[in-house]
Amino acid sequence: MVILRGTSVHALLQGVLLDPLRHPSHIIIGLKSPGGFWLGASVVLTVVVRAGWELRRHGTLSRITTITLVSLRFSVIAVMLIHCQS
Repeated sequence: MVILRGTSVHALLQGVLLDPLRHPSHIIIGLKSPGGFWLGASVVLTVVVRAGWELRRHGTLSRITTITLVSLRFSVIAVMLIHCQS
């Protein structure tokens, strides 16, 4: 339909496929991790590995793992809200 309205195949290929691939080279944003990021990431990774092990071994999560996962989710949401800038 686009080609029937006058767009060339070359322009369509450039605009849809090739030009979006060039955007990362034009826009560079430096992201800064909040303090304690790696500590938090390692705690989350440990709990996720434990939850996966429990699911694979027993088919369900223990109460402690469930409470830890829920509290980590709320903690991550809180940290994201604290560090977001409007």
